[in-house]
Amino acid sequence: MPTADGEESVALAQVLPTISVYTSGVGQWDQTESYLSQAVDLQEVYGDWSEWGLCMQMIGRSAAHQGEYDRLTEISERFMASAKQREALLEQAWCMSNRVESILYTTNDLTEALELGERSLSLLENTNNPSTESVVYSLKALTLVRAGDFRSSLENATHALGLIEGMQPTSFGLLIAYGSTSSTLLECWHGEGAPRKGELTDQVESANKALKALAKVFPIAEPRALINQGLYLWHTGGQSKAEKLWVKALDRATELGMQYEIGAAHFEIGRHLSNESLSTALDRREHLNQSMKVFENLGVSYDLKRAEKEMESD
Repeated sequence: MPTADGEESVALAQVLPTISVYTSGVGQWDQTESYLSQAVDLQEVYGDWSEWGLCMQMIGRSAAHQGEYDRLTEISERFMASAKQREALLEQAWCMSNRVESILYTTNDLTEALELGERSLSLLENTNNPSTESVVYSLKALTLVRAGDFRSSLENATHALGLIEGMQPTSFGLLIAYGSTSSTLLECWHGEGAPRKGELTDQVESANKALKALAKVFPIAEPRALINQGLYLWHTGGQSKAEKLWVKALDRATELGMQYEIGAAHFEIGRHLSNESLSTALDRREHLNQSMKVFENLGVSYDLKRAEKEMESD
């Protein structure tokens, strides 16, 4: 991408984020961040802070999709400092949601995650931004289901699903909303301790359908869509199909460089299947071991503990 001066650099600052929507959606992370870094530098020069904020958020989403949650925190802190100075409430809500995501995928401090979620919602009271609201409600639902509050979690996931169904899948940054909503509803449907087993089939199907639609537009959503559809099939009598989807999810996550989804795919194969039914080169325990290695490398404490528990119960 050639550099430019004057009017050409203004045009470049405008076109680079547009190109990045495509490159990020197909998992071209290095290209995406190179383009966005150039755009951010130019926007700082020209004082285009609204576009600067959008690009910073896109850089943060790129980090998150690669499983780089500590870097997501660093990006969000820099972003938040600017958003506060400019009194940009929507951008502050983005930063807080990024922070919630970082917490859930690192320390799993549910109290802090819930507090930040409530603050995000208060910032959004006088805005009309369903996409951001869907992110906030989906992350709140995921936090609550981890805390064992299935009723409140379901309320928030249902609200997020309603927002998602009213939108078109036009942003790769919404993967966290689509994925968290689907994952939460699956937990409320058949998770350990869930009080309403089997009663939420329609909502689970709707959430997975929305996630699949997102994946058709943005391939980076494919691993999560495959993992969650596999979980749906597992609980509806399609175990062999579920296995194939999880193996495919592992392949796609590897191709796309999405480390967390690699670990998640290994985990689902390892915890659900017996060695006799497994159609991969690795046995059940090795899949669990691989998931543990990924989660440990990423610092994902919640998922690491789940994988360790499965390994101990074998």
